[in-house]
Amino acid sequence: MTDSSFREESGTTGETERLLTATLIIALVAAVFALLVFSWLGREVVTGVTPAMDERLRVELHTHASPGLTGFMIAVSRFGGPSWLVPIALAIALGFLIHGWRRGALLIIVTLSGAGLLNTLLKQTFARSRPEAFFDYPLPVSQSFPSGHAIFAASVFGGLAVLVTDRLGSTTLRALVWATALVL
Repeated sequence: MTDSSFREESGTTGETERLLTATLIIALVAAVFALLVFSWLGREVVTGVTPAMDERLRVELHTHASPGLTGFMIAVSRFGGPSWLVPIALAIALGFLIHGWRRGALLIIVTLSGAGLLNTLLKQTFARSRPEAFFDYPLPVSQSFPSGHAIFAASVFGGLAVLVTDRLGSTTLRALVWATALVL
């Protein structure tokens, strides 16, 4: 079977291939950019540059504190943390499995496993202690950098966005799913 006859039989067009190539290039550029930013931030943490900046930001944010805002931020922190996201993602994976979408279930499990491994290894590597809390709020016992909340939220919401948008035909709905994932 020739390459052109394969394209005709599989329904793949030149436009689809160009779109896929552009998407992969954009994803690669974004990944390289994210790696560079993380490398810079990691170097700042290791060299001890960040504590003064952290303290200034922390004090500035505290000037805007109110009981309502504090309650809201605690709720967001709980929802966005691994202790909530992992069970939710596992329940979604189970739902996928029950509905016969084995690939989606497997991708969620692999994503969670990778996030957990990456989170643990990076926290042990940087070993950055947590700042004191302003409020009577129990701090996690793990190190503070990188953020487990950020790693798990990006993994779970980003992974679900990939899985869901793959099944949506509407560009508007895809954009809405990605916007929601980015906000979360």
